[in-house]
Amino acid sequence: MSEERGGQENIQPSTPKYQVAYSEGVRRLPVYFLLDTSQEMAGKPIRDMRLGIEAFEREVGADPFAAETVQIAVITFGGEAKLATNGLIPLDVFGKVFNSESINAGGHTNLGQAFNILSESLHKDFRTPVEGGQKGDWKAIIFVLLGSEPVDEWKKSHLALMNLHQQKILNIIPISLALNIEETIRNIAIGPIINAGNEGYSLGKMFSWVSQTILEDEPEKILSEQKEEIKMSEQLADNEQEKIQTQPETPKWQVTKSEGTRRLPVYLLLDTSGSMAGDPIRDVRLGVEAFKEQVASDPFAEETVYVGVITFGEEANFVTKGLVPIAKFRDEFNTESLIANGQTPLGQALWLLEESLDKDIKAPVKGGDKGDWKPLIFILTDGEPTDEWRKPREAILSRQQKKVINLITVGCGPRINQQTLKEISMGSPKGSTFIMGNDSEAFKKFFDWVSQTTSKIAKSVSQPDGGDKPTDIDQPPFQYIP
Repeated sequence: MSEERGGQENIQPSTPKYQVAYSEGVRRLPVYFLLDTSQEMAGKPIRDMRLGIEAFEREVGADPFAAETVQIAVITFGGEAKLATNGLIPLDVFGKVFNSESINAGGHTNLGQAFNILSESLHKDFRTPVEGGQKGDWKAIIFVLLGSEPVDEWKKSHLALMNLHQQKILNIIPISLALNIEETIRNIAIGPIINAGNEGYSLGKMFSWVSQTILEDEPEKILSEQKEEIKMSEQLADNEQEKIQTQPETPKWQVTKSEGTRRLPVYLLLDTSGSMAGDPIRDVRLGVEAFKEQVASDPFAEETVYVGVITFGEEANFVTKGLVPIAKFRDEFNTESLIANGQTPLGQALWLLEESLDKDIKAPVKGGDKGDWKPLIFILTDGEPTDEWRKPREAILSRQQKKVINLITVGCGPRINQQTLKEISMGSPKGSTFIMGNDSEAFKKFFDWVSQTTSKIAKSVSQPDGGDKPTDIDQPPFQYIP
């Protein structure tokens, strides 16, 4: 940026790593959803299915690599089967034209019809390799959500799909939403089998796993091919495609954790002073509500994330009464309890945080339990503190310097004193203080970023040795204060 800008924006990271130009001939990743919309899916299952499709579009669509490559088709089979998307369509178009409310439950389970429509689409819409030229599409991933026994003849149409599989064109991953269809699911599968069951299953978790299945495999291969121009042999390409087939036979979230599972504490310190009244406090409520749903639906975060909310308005208040599991936070925390009034007692809030870090965080035991992961702490404030805050700030700063916490401060008001905000900050020399504005879009971006950061770190620490190395997180989409 030129010096004429004069503001602080010129020290934002210049270009995110993921801004890579793609050619017109980029290989596509076809993804088909075959959704059981029979009458057995009426009520909560069909509502959860709608929400899951919407979450999938948001999560995968937010990934720049996936946005360039993923093509979506939705086939429903409740009553008469139909191709609801009229073919394979780009992910960004899918998000604009497909209305999840069009998914309704009714009729019988005509899986055979759905397989026939799938075969037609694969023959018509799937790009096959051209000898000496274009490699064609990546191997299609087909997710079949089945909640009841099919009522039509499906085995003949399934044989046609088996032939396409032998040509290394597709994988079929059936997901059982009922307990009495195991044999049918086994006969359908061309790839792993997922059994979600029908008692307490979460379609939200399932769609989150689907998103991660797509995001973790194909975009990385495409990026490697684009940036390094690696010309793989057809055999190597086939080997890479087999990664999809080696997904675990049970979803990652169906793993029994021991009592000693390491927790990822996340603290939200929220300014609820009188100056936050009106739209700002309403946007905070909406943001916390979105945070609850997004993080609680992430299978990695669900197992590890514990949340503590401290508000500072008329007085500081540890509204969650300590750290609570994300699922409990989602189900029991009432965002309407966030009310704006009073001054800005940040000092009191920092003392409550300091007390909780001493009392609630599980420290490592030499030769035994490793304790909790390093807490994530987000401070959101719109004004100057009205009490003594420097002493508790110093107490917490010593923890930051010992690298036992991560803390980021974000100013959200139009009259923020940047110098005070920077003094409050306890970040690294690279900085962890930002200004985000105070309109609804800014609050939404903040809580989306908090959710994404929490989920990303939860996923990282859930991997073998994942927490033993730094996790790169995205820069907040706000102005950095040096």
